[in-house]
Amino acid sequence: MRGERFSSGPVTDHVTGVEDDMGSKTTMDLVVEEDGDVIVVFNGPDKKHKLQMQFCASVSRHPGVAQRLREIVNLLQEEANPQG
Repeated sequence: MRGERFSSGPVTDHVTGVEDDMGSKTTMDLVVEEDGDVIVVFNGPDKKHKLQMQFCASVSRHPGVAQRLREIVNLLQEEANPQG
């Protein structure tokens, strides 16, 4: 899993290659856009198949989901880059 931070274009934060706890070859990427929207991408084992969902920071059908996903990005970054 990569937990680096960067600011490039419309993306302000991301975590890539998150693996599950059950040994699946599917990975998850979380991308935070400049406007606060969060894109969740599931990558199949062959890296050719992807499923993508976007949660908007405003005018959302699921208020608060984008905020919680941003918190998950921060948590995953902290786990990937522990201080100390």
